[in-house]
Amino acid sequence: ICAINICRDGSNRSKMEYRNKKRALGIRVSVMLLSLVMTVTMMPAFAFAETEQQDTPPEVSAQTSDGQTQQPEAIITDEEVDAQEQPSGTSDEKEPEPEGNETETSAAADDEEMTGLESVSTESDLPDADVMLRNYLDTQISAETGTSLNTDRQGGEGLVRRQAKLASRRTVLSEADQKAYDLIRPYIVKIAAGEMDRAQFSIPEASGRNYIRVIEAMMTDMPYEFYWHDKVEGYLHGKDSAGRHVFYFGVSKDYWNSSIRHAQDNLVYGLNTTKLKRTKAAVNHVSQIINEYAGADDINRLYGYRNRICEYATYDKSAETAASAYSSGASDAPFYGDPWQLIYVFDGDDSTNAVCEGYSKAFQYLCDRTAFSSGIKCHTVSGDLVKGSVNLGGHMWNIIHMGNGGNYIADITNSDNGTYAVESYFLKGYSAGNVADGYRFSRLTYIYDKETKALFTEEELTLSDTDYDIGEPEVRHYPARAATCTTEGYIEHWLRLGYYYSDESCSEESRMKYSDTFIKAYGHSWSSWSRIKAQTCTTAGTEQRKCSRCRKTETRSLAAYGHSWRTSDSLDSVKHTCSRCRSSYTVSKVVTDLPAVSIKGPRKAKKSFTVKWKKLSKKNRNKVSGVEIQYSTRNDFASSYKIVTAKKTAASKKISKLPRKTTYYVRVRTYKWISGKKHVSKWSAVKKVRTK
Repeated sequence: ICAINICRDGSNRSKMEYRNKKRALGIRVSVMLLSLVMTVTMMPAFAFAETEQQDTPPEVSAQTSDGQTQQPEAIITDEEVDAQEQPSGTSDEKEPEPEGNETETSAAADDEEMTGLESVSTESDLPDADVMLRNYLDTQISAETGTSLNTDRQGGEGLVRRQAKLASRRTVLSEADQKAYDLIRPYIVKIAAGEMDRAQFSIPEASGRNYIRVIEAMMTDMPYEFYWHDKVEGYLHGKDSAGRHVFYFGVSKDYWNSSIRHAQDNLVYGLNTTKLKRTKAAVNHVSQIINEYAGADDINRLYGYRNRICEYATYDKSAETAASAYSSGASDAPFYGDPWQLIYVFDGDDSTNAVCEGYSKAFQYLCDRTAFSSGIKCHTVSGDLVKGSVNLGGHMWNIIHMGNGGNYIADITNSDNGTYAVESYFLKGYSAGNVADGYRFSRLTYIYDKETKALFTEEELTLSDTDYDIGEPEVRHYPARAATCTTEGYIEHWLRLGYYYSDESCSEESRMKYSDTFIKAYGHSWSSWSRIKAQTCTTAGTEQRKCSRCRKTETRSLAAYGHSWRTSDSLDSVKHTCSRCRSSYTVSKVVTDLPAVSIKGPRKAKKSFTVKWKKLSKKNRNKVSGVEIQYSTRNDFASSYKIVTAKKTAASKKISKLPRKTTYYVRVRTYKWISGKKHVSKWSAVKKVRTK
């Protein structure tokens, strides 16, 4: 790509450079502030396997389970992007096809230097990144589970109701802008789903389009699909030399792909599709958990959510090392960002671990999306965790407000294997303490930080000194259910306090994983396709197959064959006939627009005849190339005819070497070739003659 028709003047470029410098300064300040805050509030340096021999925090390992040192993800800076030669990098993903027959292709200048692109900031158009990703998950989970998500943790309007209030901004766009909107939208959807490795694409250029207005409308209509977008950098757009309109959207650093270092004017647009696709995995697992406990009572839901989070999540013991590297400036790698802690709990990937933030926010996320029958509410709080006299550092946990009006601790992190892992930290009463000084449970004391105390009321932070009375826990029996082609089956099992058991005694020996309780759906066993309606040249056909297990039938359409044309030329036309259905149509080869010629009675002779016509005037001779004489033994000239020509100055033509005593039919006309097309006059009257 070379010529870009939208120019950015010097002041705009200066603005871009100023913004880059400002951002770099902001990062340095944020690093210093973050290191200070993490030591006081959020750094989860505590929840590792308990060591009975000492009362001091255990050492934090910076190695993975296989002994390899875990390195932070390599993230490039804007300066590195400019300094390095940018590889071409190709994507295995197919880009979306917009409406009509136009197939959109990526701009040709993926890694070439481009100038004159217009820079557009989107910082004021989008909510915070964590809000966008959470609500993007909400929209996907709502579709998967069929839940409305109509309430939020503050009791206000939920996602669906909020979205319903947003009038589509596409409807107020001009017709040209709506076309651009429809061409761009599929790319944004595919990027959010992790199906493109760069936030760069192009669409056909057209007049009358206001692209900035189009993008603003799209961000209003579907803001959460832009969760990967860097609002500070915004986007670049312009017209390329091929006449297409190119877009480069800035990608948030959390979603950079270090192996595809695509950048344009310091704007990085290479995407880490692995991270983006984890949102889909998280949707699947959250949907599964919500559906799994949909019919259970509130207590089983709470315990079930806790158990399933601990089953999915593994504590990240390398977090402290990564935090130190980030705060010291040794690494730019995001290590502790929200909402990735939430994604890492539910993505099903053993290589992505979480800290206390992930555990507590995952529990909060499930509770927020549950309509409890007994008025249960969940809050997420933070502060310090103390073991004995040793402060283990920052921590995050939950408080559950139960239906009896009491508040109870829910430390999901320390309910997981490899941490303190005792029941004392879930729906239990404290042994000593208060809001100001903290609450002691078993061996641990939880002390609220000032941010938590400022955010919540003393009533909300006051905990119960007695265990929550669950009475006789409900034991739910699930009879054995056979699997079918499309639905899972179950072995007989029982549910108690969120755990699954193989017998009704619900003993520890009979406890089992949820995954061990169900039998996968078989899937259909289809027969081969059989045709039930044959297709023709113009109509579609149908074929059907049947499942040998459930007898379900499935049909599919067979496309019409389309005509198989064969052509035959005649003097004035080409006839097209279908070899399958014998349909036909005729296309004229000539244009009838020349001066006609008048025929006279032919004069017969031995084995010949002479055709005569009225000689053309000088004016008409200038309009034609000559005269055509057609003769045939048939009066309709459908076959057995011949054509001879005469000069335009002639007035007769002798036709010889004919059979004796044979009747012929004769007619004449003028002709001329113009730009490869034959122009003719109307045929004269038909005259009959018989040879001697």
